[in-house]
Amino acid sequence: MHSKAKGQVTIGVDAKETLLMDVFKRQRIEACGVLIGRIDEAGNWHVEETQPLRNIYDSPVYFEFDPEDLLNVDLTYPGRVIGAYHSHPTGLTRASGTDRLNMKRVNIDQQIPWVWLIVSGPFDRSPTLYSRYSVNWDCCRILRSSRITITKMKDYAEFLCNLKRKSRVVRRKSRSKMIG
Repeated sequence: MHSKAKGQVTIGVDAKETLLMDVFKRQRIEACGVLIGRIDEAGNWHVEETQPLRNIYDSPVYFEFDPEDLLNVDLTYPGRVIGAYHSHPTGLTRASGTDRLNMKRVNIDQQIPWVWLIVSGPFDRSPTLYSRYSVNWDCCRILRSSRITITKMKDYAEFLCNLKRKSRVVRRKSRSKMIG
């Protein structure tokens, strides 16, 4: 029998921005990378940075990290890789069968408590208009020692508003420099 444990994911604004810019730049393939941060005593994930990694298959329906890139990140951030992200440019809004097998392999077989984030497309707008992107946080399934946890994020709209405000401030500052 599966029981649901409560675990939450928080992700910093800079980490979200890096993740979404990566997904936008590689919109024709499954963009992928790792989440860097910490897991607290209560089992909550705190994502402080995201590190894009190369998808060695350059595929719109499958991803696999470059093993050298993953090792490099693990050596650069020892003990701080707490999860992975990837995109579904075709718009699939849930974990695929392959995703679920990989989650099981990492989280149960290897007993690594990673959180998994999936960003669904299509990614046909400029990076400043993220409102079209479906960040399906409900799709982040964490499989841990035969328990399945479904992790939900706080309202993503808050990030979108902050990102839009931030880009307006930058535009205003650059205009004032040009005028002044």
